[in-house]
Amino acid sequence: MLRGRSRSGRRATSPTIRFDAENRAAIEGIADAMAAEDRARAERHPFVERQRIDALKWRLIRDVVRRAPFESDASRPRSAQWRAVVEYARALREPAVLDWVLQQVEIAEHNETGIRDLRPRGSGPCHRLLLRHVGDRARRAQKALDWARAAETDGGNGDDDATPHG
Repeated sequence: MLRGRSRSGRRATSPTIRFDAENRAAIEGIADAMAAEDRARAERHPFVERQRIDALKWRLIRDVVRRAPFESDASRPRSAQWRAVVEYARALREPAVLDWVLQQVEIAEHNETGIRDLRPRGSGPCHRLLLRHVGDRARRAQKALDWARAAETDGGNGDDDATPHG
């Protein structure tokens, strides 16, 4: 559970994290994929291998988020709803997911105080928006893998650190 109070003075609480055995195993798989990603980068593995690991990691993250939904309390301010998701994101062990959730907290806080410099990612339940985000990341990672494989078979050496644009 998160500690502290939101700006409205209400206590911020996390959604109950219910990861069954399958999801806990997938979270360990995410950690293993991140370690493999670090090793592959340090050992200068071919680009296509690094992309394969990245695509696997994002598929695992997407699958865990899909299988372990949580509820957002719609009666609370939007920033409090996102703040409650921080522990869930932290449990996934991928810093990019945690960064994205923290960015949503900041955007919601700005909007609540009248600062409209950042646009929210959408409205609706936080789980649906998080699932859409990790789904987009999984699709992007798969497209990058497909691109790397095509580059490797079409005469590229597959060891290029360049990434596809688009």
